[in-house]
Amino acid sequence: MALKYLFFLLTLSAVVWFFSGRKKQGQHGVQPRRTRERREPTLSDKFDRRRGRADLQKGEAAYARGDYVAALAEFRPLAEQGAAEAQNNLGFMYDNGHGVSQDHAQAAAWYHKAAAQGNAAAQCNLGIMFRYGRGTPSNDTHAFAWFRQAAVSGLAQAQRHLGDMYCFGEGVELDQAQAFDWYTKAAEQGNAIAQCNLAALYDNCPELQDHDQAFAWYHKAAAQGNAEAQYNLGLSYDWAIGVKQDFVKAAEWLASAAEQSHAGAQCALGDKYFDGLGVSADESKAIVLYRSAAQQGLSRAFFKLGMKYSNGNGVRRDDEVAYALISQAIIQEQEGAARYLEGMVSSMTHSQIEAGKALTCQMQRVGVLRVLDSR
Repeated sequence: MALKYLFFLLTLSAVVWFFSGRKKQGQHGVQPRRTRERREPTLSDKFDRRRGRADLQKGEAAYARGDYVAALAEFRPLAEQGAAEAQNNLGFMYDNGHGVSQDHAQAAAWYHKAAAQGNAAAQCNLGIMFRYGRGTPSNDTHAFAWFRQAAVSGLAQAQRHLGDMYCFGEGVELDQAQAFDWYTKAAEQGNAIAQCNLAALYDNCPELQDHDQAFAWYHKAAAQGNAEAQYNLGLSYDWAIGVKQDFVKAAEWLASAAEQSHAGAQCALGDKYFDGLGVSADESKAIVLYRSAAQQGLSRAFFKLGMKYSNGNGVRRDDEVAYALISQAIIQEQEGAARYLEGMVSSMTHSQIEAGKALTCQMQRVGVLRVLDSR
C-alpha cells in the first residue's frame, strides 16, 4: 500500500513538473507569434487583389481609347479603397478634365494620397503641382522634395524636373553639377526634355562645354520630336557647331520645329527663305514665318518683320507698321531695335510717327496679326 501511494505521488509530481515547464517555455522560450502578424493571404484576399488589378487595367484600357466615363467608373472605387495607382490616375483625370470637370485642387489631393503611399508617378505629379502652383500654392521647396523622392526611385520625368530645380536654383541652391547628373540619369532613360537640357549644358556651360556631346544629345531628343532640340540641331548645322555646316539639314530641322509652332525656329527658317540658304528663296514664305513668330511674341521676329516693312522686302512698304513692329521689339529689349528706329524716324513725318505710336498700342490690345491684316 505504501509503495502504491509513493508511486502515485511521483507520478503526480512528474505531471505538475511537465505542465509547469511547458508554461515557462511559452513565456520565456520560443514565443508564439500572433496570428494577425503572420496571417497568410486568404483566397478572398488574393481574389480581391486580382480583381483590383483587373479593374485597374480595364480603366487604363478605357482611358487609352478615350472612354473617360468608363475609366472613371473603374478608377474611382479603387482610389477610394486606397489603391495608389488608381488615386494617381484619378488625380490625372481631374488635372486634365478628362471625364470630370477640370479641378486642379482635387487633382492635387488625389496625387497627395498616392504620393504618400510611395507612388513615384504621383510624387512627380504632385511636384509639378507645387512647382507651377496648380491646385495648390506654388512652393519650390515642396516641389523639390517630391521630385527628389520620385527621382531616387528612378522615374525619368522626376529626374528631369529635379535637374531643372538644380539648374535654375528653384527650391534648392543652384548646382550645375547636380543638374548635369540628374539630367544624365533621365537622358539615359530616353527622356527627350532631359536630353535637350543636357545638350544645352554641354553647349553653354563653360565647365562642361563639349559641342560634340551637345550635338549628339540634341540629335537624340530631336529624333523623338522635341521641338527645342530640333531648333538647336538646326542651328548647329547652320553655324557648324559640333558638326559640319550643312544649310539643307539646318533648314530641314528648323522646319520640323517650326511645324510645331516653335517661334525661334519659325524666325530662323524665315531667314533661310529670305536668303535662299538650304531652301529656294521665297520672300512670301519668309513673311508668313515671321508673322507666326511675332504673333507668339518673339522680339526678334518683330524686329525682322519691322525691317521688311521699312524696306518693302516681301511686303508693301509701310513706315507706320514698321514703326509699330520695331517698337514692340524695343519693348522686349531686342538688341539693335532702338538704334534702327532712330534711323527710321529721321525720315518720317510727325503724322506718320503718331500713327505708328497708335498702331503700337493697337498691337498690344488686339495682337499683331489683326493689325497687319487690317492694313
